[in-house]
Amino acid sequence: MSFLTEEILKGTDWRAVERAVARVMSHLGWRSVQVVGRRGDGGGDVVGVRGVGGRDSVFVVQVKAVMGGSYVGPSAIQEAVDALPLYGGNVAVVATNGDFTQSAVTRQKELSSQGFDVRLWNGSFLADLVNRAPSRHAGHRKLRDYQQATVDRCLERFEEGTRRTMFVVATGLGKTVIASELVSTLFSRGLRSAVVLCHSRDLALQLEQAFWSQISKDTPTRVFFDGEPPKVFDGINVGLYQTFSSYLNGIAPSDYDIVVVDEAHHAFASGFLRCLSYLEPQLLVGMTATPWRKDGLSIKDVFGPPVSTVSIVDGMLMGHLARVDYRVFSDSIDWKR
Repeated sequence: MSFLTEEILKGTDWRAVERAVARVMSHLGWRSVQVVGRRGDGGGDVVGVRGVGGRDSVFVVQVKAVMGGSYVGPSAIQEAVDALPLYGGNVAVVATNGDFTQSAVTRQKELSSQGFDVRLWNGSFLADLVNRAPSRHAGHRKLRDYQQATVDRCLERFEEGTRRTMFVVATGLGKTVIASELVSTLFSRGLRSAVVLCHSRDLALQLEQAFWSQISKDTPTRVFFDGEPPKVFDGINVGLYQTFSSYLNGIAPSDYDIVVVDEAHHAFASGFLRCLSYLEPQLLVGMTATPWRKDGLSIKDVFGPPVSTVSIVDGMLMGHLARVDYRVFSDSIDWKR
């Protein structure tokens, strides 16, 4: 089993194929991997940096999802080549869950003979890369002391029978690294399914990718929003609570072993609270940098007291955040008038 599942290789979800290619690159050591596919992307869907011939090269990847044994033709190669100057690229790649026409292979050879570095990655090639890859992500992070301590305290609560936990960690100090390491550890102890809930589409995409470095290649992930429903499987769903709440009728309370809530101070939103009141996970995890609410409600009522609180000041004192230089300017203007 790997994150490049048979469902992804069917090509029915173009976004899943695109993000799977990004994860392949990230897992195998490409740096600064970004999913850039959008309207006006100029032919680039994924961009990443990797050493080639002793120097860093920028790979610009055009991803084509195909279904039913369809093939990708030479026009896709032209799109990738045209995108190179837009992203400062050196290597043009066309990646697909399917395969390429003979004319595409011929065109790739023609461009290579003209000095272009053009590569074709079909579904079999991608699957073989993942199968031969080590289980651990190339960018796996060794946790800082406060991050490991937070994970350990969450695990202690779980082992004691507590079914909810929370940590407060300032922005920039790795909340998602803590959460992904916690989920990965719980998966290694027999838990199988997790859902990560947040409040915005961009945050969901960011969270899914941030989880990749700490989980094994055997753990598939997917995102859900814009009408795409959450699914129950051995792996990690990442998506919007607004979407999740609309599908509760098709979800059993115990379907997800772990529920992680990002920006946990949003938990009192009606749709969010509806989800959390309905679900019965083995562990509910809340994480936030800003636990305070103007309405006087306390997120401790939902997640319990935090196992750790690491502030901006703590981060600066540990040398992980830049020190802040505050300067206040005064004047003699009567602003009331």
